[in-house]
Amino acid sequence: MTFKKKLTAMLFGLVLAIGLAACGNGESGDNANSDKNNDEKQEDKSDKSTKDDSSNESDGGDSKSKSANTDIKESGDVAAVVNGEEIPMKKFNDQLMSQANQMSQSGQELKESQVKQLKSSIMQQLINTELILQKAEENDITASEDKVKKQFNQIKEQNGDNFQKLLEQNDLTEEELKNNIKKNLKIQQFIDKNTEEVEVTEKELKAEYDKMKQQYEAMNKQSDKEMEVPKFEDAKKKLKDSVKKKKENEQVTKLLKELKKNSEIEKKVNV
Repeated sequence: MTFKKKLTAMLFGLVLAIGLAACGNGESGDNANSDKNNDEKQEDKSDKSTKDDSSNESDGGDSKSKSANTDIKESGDVAAVVNGEEIPMKKFNDQLMSQANQMSQSGQELKESQVKQLKSSIMQQLINTELILQKAEENDITASEDKVKKQFNQIKEQNGDNFQKLLEQNDLTEEELKNNIKKNLKIQQFIDKNTEEVEVTEKELKAEYDKMKQQYEAMNKQSDKEMEVPKFEDAKKKLKDSVKKKKENEQVTKLLKELKKNSEIEKKVNV
């Protein structure tokens, strides 16, 4: 999936690219290497899957074969309460079904353990998002209308004729989408103000490259088709992005732990 498609998906569901779900679970990007190493294999597959999904939707394909079982939804009105602010169960279930459907459309079979893990991840993500948004507003952080309008127009242009269809699929109006964008901007600003600029050294890059080579070697032993290990200079940009993301997530994890010390959080879903 391309960056633009990821950006659109994130803003429609208010799912941040900063790894709030992983950070809340104490993960800090340890799987970055394996994800990166599979880029060559997965990127084409993801793009093809996205195109196939769009084609199936436009052709009116069998929804039963594409959609996850709605029985996985949780009942009740409230999913969690963060410092007195309720997170609606509808928001939890909407994200649950959206991500479950994406997994089903890509051919993944949703087992009970996967559903449980998915619910836990979504719950953590919603709590972390709400918590940071509250702190951002407490600190009078705002998002300018110009920035909101700019991102809104980018999403609209990227999706072209499918824009209105995407709004309908996500049960959103244009104003609600703009509000989601505004929230994302506030959250990102708060994180930027409360974390340090990340630097990546050449030594860290070479250590990451060594890990990558070991993973390639391990995969080649299990496969009939041998994959060529990229040269260090060719892989350098991806390695740097991976290390940088890992360090950023570590900082967000630390920030969230501090925020949660003085917060009251109650989960209404058993995850």
